[in-house]
Amino acid sequence: MKNKILVTGARGFVGRYLLDHLKGNKDNEVYGTDLEGELDFQLDITDKQRVSEVLKEIKPNQIYHLAGFSSQALSFKFPEKCMEVNVDGTMNILEAFAEYGVGRKTMLVVTSAAVYGKPQYVPIDEKHIRQVTSPYSESRIKQEDSVLAFQSDVNVIVSRSFNHTGVGQPDDLVIPEWIKQVAQAELGLSDPIVKVGNIEVEREFSDVQDVIEAYEALVNSNTSGIFNVCNGQSYSLNDLLKYIVDLSSKDIKIEVDPEKFRPVDVKVVVGDNSKLMEATSWSPKKDFYRDTISNMYNHYINLLK
Repeated sequence: MKNKILVTGARGFVGRYLLDHLKGNKDNEVYGTDLEGELDFQLDITDKQRVSEVLKEIKPNQIYHLAGFSSQALSFKFPEKCMEVNVDGTMNILEAFAEYGVGRKTMLVVTSAAVYGKPQYVPIDEKHIRQVTSPYSESRIKQEDSVLAFQSDVNVIVSRSFNHTGVGQPDDLVIPEWIKQVAQAELGLSDPIVKVGNIEVEREFSDVQDVIEAYEALVNSNTSGIFNVCNGQSYSLNDLLKYIVDLSSKDIKIEVDPEKFRPVDVKVVVGDNSKLMEATSWSPKKDFYRDTISNMYNHYINLLK
């Protein structure tokens, strides 16, 4: 019997990888939703009636819930919308799934490591306190509380996802932004300069393909509750930038942009993925430098030619 799977937010950066990955398994019957209607179903998750219509038609047994309001910066400008999408929208999906889902119903809800706020210790495990630092983090905390308190026969898994990147990630984020600048310089499309903010910190990063495989491993396991999804390793931004610059044959200068520079008092952020690894057979496979960074660089070189 095939798994009938629904992926919400399937047109986003991670959603596209996940959709393709799941469709690669002949035992899966996979449906994707997006706001624009370019995939199987157009769906605004805050529209409760439309959510019910879609779930009633699909009758899934697995849901990967990736749709959400994901910008911390924009959450300060649109706090009510952020809460509506991440909390109310998620509950619309969960309630409709409880009513129209079939078989052993499992729903993965992707939240964020932003719920931890300023780390009290590293590596950060799932027992770390949660702290509201923005309307976004507040919405993710309420999202978690709402789905875990829901009384139904749906098996709920919460993924607290740490930073992840890969080919296709929007270039307003730090890693693809740097790589694009270096690729432009290599091709002679811009001055050989990379403008950066504060690089004297260490941050957790994973390859997007490792992340989607972690999601799949969680959904197909006999587990529930909260899990960090992360590489379990921090990387010096200074070292990452040097590696990216060295991919180019040009003499590229690094320039601190005052508009990008933000003093930070959190020097190291890294997650503890031991709970995830104990509950599943998953482990990260990608070498972040050799695989992730190099693939992204080659992608930009080919894209910008």
